[in-house]
Amino acid sequence: MAANFLPNRDPELDAWARNFDTKINLTPSAYGLSVAQCGAFHGLAQDFTARLTTATDPSTRTKSAIQSKDLSRAALRANARALARIVNAYPGTTNAQRADLGLTIRDVTPSPVPPPATQPVVSIEGTGGGQCALRLADETAPTRKAKPSGVSAAVVFGKIGPATDPAPTTPDDAKFLAVATRTATRIDLPAGSAGKTLWVLAQWMNERGQLGPVSVVTSAVIAA
Repeated sequence: MAANFLPNRDPELDAWARNFDTKINLTPSAYGLSVAQCGAFHGLAQDFTARLTTATDPSTRTKSAIQSKDLSRAALRANARALARIVNAYPGTTNAQRADLGLTIRDVTPSPVPPPATQPVVSIEGTGGGQCALRLADETAPTRKAKPSGVSAAVVFGKIGPATDPAPTTPDDAKFLAVATRTATRIDLPAGSAGKTLWVLAQWMNERGQLGPVSVVTSAVIAA
C-alpha cells in the first residue's frame, strides 16, 4: 500500500497524527485495531508533538532536539503505515472511514484502456542486406522517437512485388511482418526480394492487444 497519505512537512504530519490518534482510539474495533495498538500509536503521536515543539521553539531548538524529533517522526511514520495496512485490509472499514482517518482511498475499479487513437508514421530507412530498416513515429509527434502513451508495440504489415502491382490499402491486402516493440526496428526480407517494391503499413497496439488506425502506406525499392 502506498504511504503517500502521510504528509511530508512536520506540522502537517503532526496534525494528521492527532486526527488519526483521536479517531482510532475512540473506537478501535471499528477499524480492525486493538486497544493496545491504538494506545501505542497514541504514545508515539504525543511524543512527536512534544519533540516537534521543542525542536521548533527558538529557545530550545538545538541539534540534539532536532535529532530527537527526527527519530520520533520516523517511529511515528513507521507505525502509521503498519496500522494503515490493517485498517485498509479490515472488511468492516468503509471508504468514508478511511477518508476520515486521512488515508488514501484505493481505486479498486481498473480504468478502461482505450485502443490507440492515432496512427503511426512509417519510414523505410534502408532495405539492403536482406533486411528492411523501419522507423515508426506517431502522427501527432512525428519527430519524437518514443511510442505514444498507452502503446506497447506496432503491428507491421507488408507486401513485396513488382512496381506494377497495386499498393495495399489495408492489412488484409498485405502480410504480417512483425510486432515491433521499438520505434526503430529491422525486418528480414525473403530471398529474391531485391529489385522489387516493398510496401509497408502499420497499426499501434496497446497492452490488451487492441489496434488503432492503419497508417498511410509507404514504399521503397528493395536494394540488393
